[in-house]
Amino acid sequence: MDKTVKSPFIIGGIATLIACLLCCFTASFMLYKDLSVNSYVQTEAIVVDHEYITSSDEGMFYDVIQFTVDGKTYTKVALNNRAYYREPLNIGETIVVYYNPDNPDDVIFKSSSHVVMIVVCYLVAAGCAVGSAFLFIKLFKILKKERKYNSRLNLWVKDENDL
Repeated sequence: MDKTVKSPFIIGGIATLIACLLCCFTASFMLYKDLSVNSYVQTEAIVVDHEYITSSDEGMFYDVIQFTVDGKTYTKVALNNRAYYREPLNIGETIVVYYNPDNPDDVIFKSSSHVVMIVVCYLVAAGCAVGSAFLFIKLFKILKKERKYNSRLNLWVKDENDL
């Protein structure tokens, strides 16, 4: 069998393995970040305003929140609270935030979407691993069949030479 038949299997297998590793890395990083929130302290924050922030092509309203730690009030723009495009929260609405006890300016808005993304990344990685396994199994079957065919061809050529 020529190299042009084998190379798609090899390239496909390597590509799916790389995708598998990237998904595992992404999910592991998200899991690490999610677990690091466990050392943060949960508190309630109040939406006090909205801030309109423009990016390169569009703008969005972000919630401005306030929360108190040890008698000191912190005001933050909830930039990382945008898992999905949604309307801003109502002013006066209370939300749960997590702050770093060593640095209350470090605030995380934990949502269940992280868990879903972690599961999805691991499922995609598992799918890529299974796909890679099937590609490499197919490649080894092709190589085995080719080796068997070549050995029969060599026996036939030997028999012809003996005449």
